[in-house]
Amino acid sequence: MSDEPPQPTDTRTSWFSIVTATLAWWIVPVVVRFLPRHDEPSAGLAFACVIGLTIALSLCAQRRDERWVVLIWIPVSVWTAIGALTTFGAVVSEPHGGPNAAPLEGVAMLIGLAVALVLGIAAILCLVWRPRVYSLPLMILAIANTAAVSYATRQGNRQATGQEIFLHVLDSNGKPLSGASIRYTRYGYGPGGKHVFDGEGGPIVSGDDGIAVIPSRRMRYETKGTISKPGFRDVLLTVDMQYSEGDRDRDVWVSTRETNNIARGHIPTAEPVTFSIYLPPQSNAPDPLHPVKHMEAESDIGQGPQAAHILNLETAKFSNDPTGDLRFDLFFEKDDGGYERARLRISGLNGAKVLQLPPDVSLSGSLSPYEHIFRIAPQNGYRDETVVQRPGDSPEPMIYVSARDGRLYARMTVYASGRNFEAKARCRVQLFMNPTGTRGLE
Repeated sequence: MSDEPPQPTDTRTSWFSIVTATLAWWIVPVVVRFLPRHDEPSAGLAFACVIGLTIALSLCAQRRDERWVVLIWIPVSVWTAIGALTTFGAVVSEPHGGPNAAPLEGVAMLIGLAVALVLGIAAILCLVWRPRVYSLPLMILAIANTAAVSYATRQGNRQATGQEIFLHVLDSNGKPLSGASIRYTRYGYGPGGKHVFDGEGGPIVSGDDGIAVIPSRRMRYETKGTISKPGFRDVLLTVDMQYSEGDRDRDVWVSTRETNNIARGHIPTAEPVTFSIYLPPQSNAPDPLHPVKHMEAESDIGQGPQAAHILNLETAKFSNDPTGDLRFDLFFEKDDGGYERARLRISGLNGAKVLQLPPDVSLSGSLSPYEHIFRIAPQNGYRDETVVQRPGDSPEPMIYVSARDGRLYARMTVYASGRNFEAKARCRVQLFMNPTGTRGLE
């Protein structure tokens, strides 16, 4: 038996294969950039990734004797290894169990482990089916292309999930305010509701048109900002998360250093995200020596003999004394569907007048007045009475009161409940009043 010399391996380079293998990976950043973003990865996208990984591994196994296969092998090896380690690390770092565990936390952990296992097996197969022939120029090209595709994918993901916020800063008269400094932080929410610090930036300075552009993120990201300018009060704002692609607006909370969540509004999610906010002058800050009084009052305002309908603003007590300021009457009327609905009539007595405003403020389009956002009692618009359409719903409307010939202003929220066949009806009032008699009721 004679030993035959080994047959030479065909190592010819296919330039068509080199170009194709190099360019094929650029499908990844293109898909990431233009694929609609969802709250969670779709099953279709996951299936496509599995098919693509299977094809890449098949090429690594079948084309081990060709030089160009290194252009497939290196990206798959690097990405599967990093993906397996990253996924497994994320699963391990997540808190497990406990009284605050999410209902599907176990399912999410199992899915994460399955993904890490699949990627780990793929990384091992890449070592098993490593190329038999290497070309230094093609290896350099493969490494460079892998790095470039990874960077482009990351940048494409940032653009796909980016959502700039155009903040229009105004003074208390509604005129653009230039030179306002905005600092911001962004937070993301990961699996299980984990709060992940994302980034911070600023200061961003508003231009002559009062506009400053804040980089933000869609979906599970919220953005917090602080607006500052000498001579004005700091205003803090929070642009809440967009929970799903179907959400048409995002909540915005407005605060000051003295008052947390002083107002709540909504902004549309459509591009571009634009909203306006007033910056109050320092002279409008609450007086620390004469803080606003916060009082509560409860009463039965039904039809029974023990009911008390009249509220005295200064004492925050209900009685039937006609010298009081406000009268509360619960009545019922049928809506368009024929159902009996509770209504609450608030009537001013002895010269008192009332003004009902919605609980939320408008920060885009037709803006809410400056006074409404910063809890300053309006000067005009009061009436002898107002009717609260749904007195048992939350949040309650904001009701301002002008009494004692304009020498007393108050702000209140009212909750009332009862049935048309019952003699009793409950009414609860939260009352805010400035002891100095001014209109500032923050």
